[in-house]
Amino acid sequence: MYTYIKGVNKIKPAISKVLVVLCVVSPTNSRDNPVELTKEKGEGKMSLEPFIYSFVARGTMILAEYTEFTGNFPAIATQCLQKLPSSNNKFTYNCDHHTFNFLVEDGYAYCVVAKDSVGKQISIAFLERLKADFKKRYGGGKADTAIAKSLNKEFGPVMKEHMKYIIEHAEEIEKLLKVKAQVSEVKSIMLENIDKAIDRGENLTTLADRTENLRDQAQAYRNQGTKIRRKMWYQNMKIKLVVLGILVLLILVIWLSQLSYVLEHCGEVSFVVTYTECAVSIFRGLEGLFGQA
Repeated sequence: MYTYIKGVNKIKPAISKVLVVLCVVSPTNSRDNPVELTKEKGEGKMSLEPFIYSFVARGTMILAEYTEFTGNFPAIATQCLQKLPSSNNKFTYNCDHHTFNFLVEDGYAYCVVAKDSVGKQISIAFLERLKADFKKRYGGGKADTAIAKSLNKEFGPVMKEHMKYIIEHAEEIEKLLKVKAQVSEVKSIMLENIDKAIDRGENLTTLADRTENLRDQAQAYRNQGTKIRRKMWYQNMKIKLVVLGILVLLILVIWLSQLSYVLEHCGEVSFVVTYTECAVSIFRGLEGLFGQA
């Protein structure tokens, strides 16, 4: 018996067509429960119940898968895998109270089937963790040549541990995702403000030109300040030289008057003494003047 479910919700807006999933139903199932799910014997407590099934595929070839249940969900997941776009993206499909979550990157598809009570972000967090571990283990090329389901024995238990970790730390992961969402919102607001600034004409080129103009003006101010300081120094020196010239002239006049007086009244000896005193006075005056300069 086959039942077609057309109510498969498309979460990613990038997908242009609604995926019609074929759910294979056993004769014992009712029409209201097309996804068949049975716990395998010997598995004990259903600790991984929120996560039903997971696999890693290269293209459409499943390399490793893990589940603690039996049912038709692998067939449904395979149907979804066949219809996935090849571009890197995240996709979520809903089918009968279950979500089929896919992460596609670099030709590999990572899938987890979960109950719809599990938040989409929790499922995506599991896929991100699964992808990182798979790339770390098989990124060297082993995954590129592996055949179908050849990594089940090696990677299956690892997938189980990742399921367990995500379930046990779901609350912490949700808090972390909320913080990331807030950061993303702040980033979006900042980008929007930048776009508005660009719309107002405050683009990067204008800002760069303004910065360059400010730098040129600052350099001009520095050069002008240097010229003013030099000009003031020259003016100060000119004033001092004028004063020095006047003093020298006065001293010379005094000296000549003294010289003429000595020669006229005192004779040669007094002339020598007076000449020496005048010379000493001149040198002291010059020393005092340049000392103040």
